[in-house]
Amino acid sequence: MLKNELYIGNIVWNRSKFVKVPGTNKRQRRARPESEWLRSSNPDLAIVPADLWKSVRDRFAALPGIWGIRRAVALPPRAMTSPYLFSGLLKCGECGANLIIATGGGTHRHKKYACSRRFNRGGCENDLYIRRDDLEELLLGKLQSEILKPEVVDYAVMEFQKQLEATLAVCPMTSRECVSERLG
Repeated sequence: MLKNELYIGNIVWNRSKFVKVPGTNKRQRRARPESEWLRSSNPDLAIVPADLWKSVRDRFAALPGIWGIRRAVALPPRAMTSPYLFSGLLKCGECGANLIIATGGGTHRHKKYACSRRFNRGGCENDLYIRRDDLEELLLGKLQSEILKPEVVDYAVMEFQKQLEATLAVCPMTSRECVSERLG
């Protein structure tokens, strides 16, 4: 949806063609080069303001730099797009695949973390499903108890102060200009 130009009133035809696979009765979709696309503009169809569309496009362009992605044409990592906090960040202890959100069967369809290889292909022996709310509460509680210890907070503040003083010592501009330039 975030990449569909129809939402800003642009209609694009002829993006793909279907080619029959020899020896079968099936067809496969093939992308056409952008030079063959047919475009038309109809502002009456626009439901997303142009400035919002532009800011979303700018955000998409900035994401590879933020996340250190080197691939030019690819889907962003699951961790960037998932509404679930740890989806794509946690790894399976058996096979190393990402843990994803999967729903279990039965009457209680709670969101659960499970091995993506097991859930999608059955290629892992790990059949453990952990409820999302339980796992997130456990992990966040542990993080909070470890990070918010007074000695950890004091250490973080001291390190920040050291880095700030070092930056200000080597910067020829005024301190405010220097810090704002360094922070981006």
